[in-house]
Amino acid sequence: MKKRSNGEGASGWVTRNGKQYWRILISLGTDPLTGKTIRKAIYGKTQKEAKQKLKEFQKNNASSSDSSTLGSFCYNWLWNVKRQELKASTFEKWEGIYRNYILINKGLNDKKLVDIDTLYLQKITNSLLKNHTVSQVKTLNNILRSCFKYAIVTNKINNNPVDGIVYPKNYEVIQKKENYISESAQKELIKALRGDSLEGIILIGLLCGLRLGEAMALQEQDIDFANKIITVNKSVKYVWTGERNSNNQKIYENKVTVPKTQKSIRIIPLPTILVPILKAIIKKNKSNKLKYGDLYYDNNLIFCKEYGNYIDNKQPNRHLKSALKKAKITTDLHYHSLRHIFITNCISQDISLKTIMDWVGHADTKTTMMIYAEFNKDKNMKEYSKINAMFE
Repeated sequence: MKKRSNGEGASGWVTRNGKQYWRILISLGTDPLTGKTIRKAIYGKTQKEAKQKLKEFQKNNASSSDSSTLGSFCYNWLWNVKRQELKASTFEKWEGIYRNYILINKGLNDKKLVDIDTLYLQKITNSLLKNHTVSQVKTLNNILRSCFKYAIVTNKINNNPVDGIVYPKNYEVIQKKENYISESAQKELIKALRGDSLEGIILIGLLCGLRLGEAMALQEQDIDFANKIITVNKSVKYVWTGERNSNNQKIYENKVTVPKTQKSIRIIPLPTILVPILKAIIKKNKSNKLKYGDLYYDNNLIFCKEYGNYIDNKQPNRHLKSALKKAKITTDLHYHSLRHIFITNCISQDISLKTIMDWVGHADTKTTMMIYAEFNKDKNMKEYSKINAMFE
């Protein structure tokens, strides 16, 4: 017998009725009564013909005897395959979807992979849509699509049952979320932030367009006061480690990562207003380092707690809300809104699209152009007032 190829059993030339055939022996599982391996022989006049017949057989009969359930397969796929390639935050999201949508749903968890087809998943989808949004169900199905894709690679199934699922068209009017406040309101916000312990990190979002994780990861060496520039080359996220404590609660940690795109590594001008604020923060950090000695977490962070460790990633939003209230600004902003405001400010000052993209780290024009289009709607309406004025 010849060494087997990928997906084949033992193979070699055999004689049947005085003629030679290339035979491939494959295993179809175990007989539940005898415990013996069930084998099938595939014959061809040539190796090529036998392999083609094997391929056709696998296509038509693959995994018919496989007893893997979606729940067990998805669990092993998540923890042993996807965990290696997903960001920690993405893995936590996917693992949560597995627990909340698959594990507790017997129609998914206990169903054999080989028994799941598109129509079956469509019925599951329709049922879920009664109590969930289209977006939530699409997220689940996108994860299932990736899972079934791996099942195809491992010869568990032949086709991806997620392909072909349809969703209802949503004609509901989507309420536009306000992400901008006027220049005068921005100035009032800056006044309201004076003396706030998180003034610096909020202003760096407003005046430089940094993402929260990028701002939290900033270190002293990233600020060049002489040349008035900020280097952005990392980000931090508070993510699940994949472990649980004795009370079955998830254990989290701050994890520093490099940006997912090369464009996110960038240099941004340092606003003059931020110089004394950042210098005061750095001075205070150095004082705390001397004060606490070995108790100080020397991560060289700019925005940190008294002992040098990372701030709570929810705090900047809380302090922003407080400052908005103090400034009597009713628009409901969150930290990422500051980035939107920064981009809009750049557009209003006729800064080139390429420069804006470089400053905020956008890999393509799509996101920047969406904000640009929003800004221009108002600008264009104001321009049209010149036409109205001609006939008044």
